[in-house]
Amino acid sequence: MTGHSTSYISPILLALKELGINAEQTGRNDLTVDGKKFSGMSFSQIKDRVLYGGTLMLNVNLEEANRVLTPSKSKLEDKGIESVRSRVTNLKDYINIPSFTTNDLRDLILKHVKEENKDFKATRLSEQEWADIIELGHRKFGTKEWIYGSNLAHYYVDSYFHGIGSIGIAFNVKEHQLADVKIYGDLMVISQKVAEQLQEELDGCPIVQDEIKQILIKYNLDGSIKSGTASQLATEIINEAANENTTN
Repeated sequence: MTGHSTSYISPILLALKELGINAEQTGRNDLTVDGKKFSGMSFSQIKDRVLYGGTLMLNVNLEEANRVLTPSKSKLEDKGIESVRSRVTNLKDYINIPSFTTNDLRDLILKHVKEENKDFKATRLSEQEWADIIELGHRKFGTKEWIYGSNLAHYYVDSYFHGIGSIGIAFNVKEHQLADVKIYGDLMVISQKVAEQLQEELDGCPIVQDEIKQILIKYNLDGSIKSGTASQLATEIINEAANENTTN
């Protein structure tokens, strides 16, 4: 994972350095300047295809960002952060070019991408391709069923592991068993394939702490994340189900 991360992030850091910004990669997928985040990256690999995406905050309304962004409480608590605004920044505050635009930043990054990747080829989508993408977004990827899943979960546990990432487990309870289990998060130490297998095995598992823990141990969460993770998540799942039951 680190190799992919370095190859994609390097041109961005070089472009910012050319602008006089001493940015750096912190953690696994954040870019920061003066300790404040301006970019988050995500990575996914399905067979031989790689999808790597990210954000670059050039001139974002931080008041609005603080209002609408709701990162996990466990992540903020771990970092000792009170709000989104206290840990993010805009690149425009570090660029001494009044007329600098988003397109200027894009072109500068692409310049460094081409310098580091001699076989790089850019493809411009046609109007029909854009129309097809928009149509597919409305028909499939923009629907609640795709975003939230066909079976919305009533229970959710969220844990953040310092320097590694976050994991969320959503589930329903049917006949004293876990059901409709979905795993979310930004843990690059767990592949999509393993996450899907873990979901399937947790689905139908009795709500018994030791049985849940044994499944999590089977998928090496203690090894890939840190020792005690399986026990921690099993406890959180049991507590979440118990807390919800007392309120219904």
